Amino acid sequence: APISEDINNKNQIEIEPTNVCPSYPNNRPADIRINLNSSKHHHFRKIAIDVTFIPQNFDNPPPRLQSHSLTTEQVFRLHEKGENSKFRGQTQGNTQIIKELNDLKYIFIPATFDGFGKIGPVITNFLQGPNTPYKHFERNTNRFEPEAKIAAHNATKHKERITNFLHNADKQWITQHNSENAWYTPSHKAKTPSARDKQYLGLSIINII
Repeated sequence: APISEDINNKNQIEIEPTNVCPSYPNNRPADIRINLNSSKHHHFRKIAIDVTFIPQNFDNPPPRLQSHSLTTEQVFRLHEKGENSKFRGQTQGNTQIIKELNDLKYIFIPATFDGFGKIGPVITNFLQGPNTPYKHFERNTNRFEPEAKIAAHNATKHKERITNFLHNADKQWITQHNSENAWYTPSHKAKTPSARDKQYLGLSIINII
């Protein structure tokens, strides 16, 4: 994140943060909190990422669908269900928590992943931008309260949101080193931040599932 200039230093990333919503100090709606660089980001102040595993219904599996396709509407809807429950505050136990996150200028990102290692549309928008196969499908917000609609809009459509994060980090890394061949980290396993992060993300998902 410091490479993309979205934050000042790595200390601005908090794991299992507390007091995310001061009105609900015992509730933890985020697994990761990122405190944004105020000199670059003037509208939003923080990012709250809530990581969630989305199970498939193996009692009635679709034939050769989720593990063999790129992105289908069924995959989108599977993740959408989990994401929407987060936006609506159902898993937090209080819809007012989402309203407070909005009021505090958070971007709330439900980061879903499934048993085949595919990540959901909201975290994909954050990491890779909107130009992915998910762009062909529209989120169902019919049952959303106003605060849920605001949270979903902030995460996926607001013009000031953080999006295409990995590409922006790559561009900054290449510019800083005036080369596309500079190794990222001393491990000599990746030449860009996105390559290294995808490696770690893939390994983490494999370990979990």
